[in-house]
Amino acid sequence: MGEIAARLGEMEWFARAMRHIDQQHQTRPTTWGDPAFDYRHARLQVFQANHENFIIQYAVHMDRPVVFLRNIELLAGSPLFGMQ
Repeated sequence: MGEIAARLGEMEWFARAMRHIDQQHQTRPTTWGDPAFDYRHARLQVFQANHENFIIQYAVHMDRPVVFLRNIELLAGSPLFGMQ
């Protein structure tokens, strides 16, 4: 996505969005997104959050301060939507 953003002249927007997402994962992962489901045996809780034109799915370990990014999806309306 970063390469596409750079090619389209949207790198500033993209970088700002990625910094915000990273900051939320570092400072408040369990309160930023909405809980979706648990992987109880793996001790992970999965969340989904929206920011700008992104849907972010991530998991937070229940016992350790670890966040796993599962998926970032672009929404229609994003400057990068539909670009390859």
